[in-house]
Amino acid sequence: MCCKVAERVLSFWGNEYVAALISDNIAVILPILYPALFDMSKSHWNQQIVQLAQHVLRYLHDTNRTLYEDVAAKYRHNLSKYVVSFAFLFLAYFILHCVTSSVLCHLRVICCLHHDVTV
Repeated sequence: MCCKVAERVLSFWGNEYVAALISDNIAVILPILYPALFDMSKSHWNQQIVQLAQHVLRYLHDTNRTLYEDVAAKYRHNLSKYVVSFAFLFLAYFILHCVTSSVLCHLRVICCLHHDVTV
């Protein structure tokens, strides 16, 4: 069902009236739609949706190449920030986990020594 909706929405770009409205307002529309269209064009499971998204991206590129490349560069930059942030969070979690495990192990040894129990 959701693929049918996506197909219908993406097929609106073939309508001349819709295409003219988008062309007239591309500076507002492109930054909003680019991330979703780009993601769909790379990773959607339905091949027809991938092809339609690629077609729309090509249309937007051809409509205003400079704006398209600017929006794409900003998207890549923001995406790389998220990847770095995720990597940093994963590293922080790993360090915290190692430190916590080490501290718990030391506490266990101290408790065992205090109670004269072997580890």
